[in-house]
Amino acid sequence: MRAIQTILVAVALLAAPALATPRDEAAIIAHGKQWSALYEAGKIEEMRALYEPDAWLMTEGAPAAKGVDSILAFLKRNKASANTVAFAFAPEQITIDGPRGYLVSKYWMAIDTPAGQHIESAGRSFLVFKRGRNGTWRIWRDIDNRAPDVTPADRPKSGTG
Repeated sequence: MRAIQTILVAVALLAAPALATPRDEAAIIAHGKQWSALYEAGKIEEMRALYEPDAWLMTEGAPAAKGVDSILAFLKRNKASANTVAFAFAPEQITIDGPRGYLVSKYWMAIDTPAGQHIESAGRSFLVFKRGRNGTWRIWRDIDNRAPDVTPADRPKSGTG
């Protein structure tokens, strides 16, 4: 009977999602900073390395962009508008479950148009990362929405990503 209990405890522990290690958390947070820096610099093609080939982007008000080529095309269209965009992120929870990492994050986006209009948006993102064979985390699923408890006024005073 004791052997069965030991096996059941071991199975339960293995099945439970692991908390992110500091190294995993740092890698996922660095990923967000790199994403922001590349997007803000207009280096959209370089962002390919941040996504799994079969990634999806599900952003508010737009059809799902399925596959990295579709995601990059969406990001290029947005960047081609000549808007200046700045992002800030505040991770709320990172969970690692084997080769998957889950990030819940607040986000803030400030857009300045060529016509001088300033637009601010805020909300929450849910990202699923896959860890590649080389240990690199890449975005597999990305969904965001506006959330009434995240407002432009809550934006951190410094730092993006």
